[in-house]
Amino acid sequence: MSAFSRAALAVLTAVIFTADPAFAKSQDELFLEAQKAFKNVQYATAIHAYEAAAAAAPASDTALRAEYEIARSFYYQWDIDTAITRFTDFVSKHSTHALAPRAQKWIGDAHVMKNRPDEALTAYAALVRLYPGDALVAETKYAIGKIYARKKEWQKAIEEFESVLSGQPSSWVVPQVKEALKRAQEGLSTGK
Repeated sequence: MSAFSRAALAVLTAVIFTADPAFAKSQDELFLEAQKAFKNVQYATAIHAYEAAAAAAPASDTALRAEYEIARSFYYQWDIDTAITRFTDFVSKHSTHALAPRAQKWIGDAHVMKNRPDEALTAYAALVRLYPGDALVAETKYAIGKIYARKKEWQKAIEEFESVLSGQPSSWVVPQVKEALKRAQEGLSTGK
């Protein structure tokens, strides 16, 4: 189904739900239905419900959250390129929204899933640059370090891991970073 068709269906669904009192559902009810479908691994149903929720009040914060959740739904149904496009659009349009750093992280994660390490590095670096105080920075630097380690660029990996330890020492990811740092140091010393 094309993006236009999905958007038209979402608007039509929202009109039907809001025009007929027997079907009238609030934006929050539609959003909760979408979350339930997502939780039940019914991603196509979730996408339609999120689109209906967004169409019910397009300027609301719930509509923005629905946009984000639509992108996640595409990711989880393995439509990774559509997810990247949706997350990129979200960050582009709503760069100051609280979910923008998470959307940027998903862009990097999606590129990792598609085995595109250079694109992932670019996406992750954008998160670190644009949202330096966000809680995701430590996890993102860890992801950057892992990519460099896979590429056997040991010094760059070590620098990323050390920046997590010095900049975010209380992050949940620190134990994994310490292990990855040891492996990167071994790789640097052995050349393997």
